[in-house]
Amino acid sequence: MYWNHRIVRTPNPGGEAFDEPYMYQIHEVHYNQEDKIIGWTEEQSPMITDASLDETSPTVNEAMKVHLERMIRASEKPILEVRDNKLVEID
Repeated sequence: MYWNHRIVRTPNPGGEAFDEPYMYQIHEVHYNQEDKIIGWTEEQSPMITDASLDETSPTVNEAMKVHLERMIRASEKPILEVRDNKLVEID
């Protein structure tokens, strides 16, 4: 199993007021060995680090940079949307 960040489109609860029917947020998406989505975070992924520093991220700044780079990679994949309680690609 593995996970990555993905952009997920959801209905915008206040969208009528701003003529924006959708929100786009970055979520953690989890996959099985066959690369099928098996779950995702209910809330968007926060921009935090757990401060578990190692040789690849020796400082908090480096750890945050790694986290941001993972989030940026989400823009290289198709956008997802929840339909029938499943995440599906919309582009």
